[in-house]
Amino acid sequence: MSGSSLMFRRLAERSERYPFGDLPTWAKRAVLIAIARSFGDAVGSGMSFADENDLTAVLVDGLNELRRKGTATPAFNASVFQVVSRDGCTSTFDGSSLMKRPDMIFRLAGALDEYEGWFAECKIVDGDHPPGLYVRNGVHRFEAGDYAWAMPSALMIAYAGAGYSLDGVPALHGSSQPSTLLADPQAHETAHERTWTYPGTSQGPGRIRLVHLWLRGATFA
Repeated sequence: MSGSSLMFRRLAERSERYPFGDLPTWAKRAVLIAIARSFGDAVGSGMSFADENDLTAVLVDGLNELRRKGTATPAFNASVFQVVSRDGCTSTFDGSSLMKRPDMIFRLAGALDEYEGWFAECKIVDGDHPPGLYVRNGVHRFEAGDYAWAMPSALMIAYAGAGYSLDGVPALHGSSQPSTLLADPQAHETAHERTWTYPGTSQGPGRIRLVHLWLRGATFA
């Protein structure tokens, strides 16, 4: 039971920290620009990818090169952001699972807590990967407190096949709005309730705002 676990008790002891403040708008925009640039470089090379993990690994490798060189956008550099982590092992909000692995985590250089950052989950959406999986295996993990439970916003990335868009995801249809963070490709935003409370308290995290970035052109072998 999570209520008796060591991690539950440790999270309860410092629950007054949560939730953290959101990343600044300029930082989110820098992340999105860098992701779009890294994805464009990977797809433009003509390579095909074995699966979602293969593409995400290449994407993160490219992101860390852009961070090192500072060439994607001035704000995305090693002085501002920590190394982008992939599949970093984290706990759920209540410590009931210690092995959650969000696809990417972007942390500012001054972040002092492992749960302080912009968490991202990536999903293929095409004929072999129905849009419903984008919600069940992606969006829901943020609602349930598996990922980004100490943050007010997070990021969903779709590797989208031809003919697929966020409008075609029934659970999100009508609730998404264009984001001002990135216009090309156009990002969108949705808001989602989180009904759980932090360990040992009656304090909830509030809603989480998800930015949705749909990227096109990847070929999977």
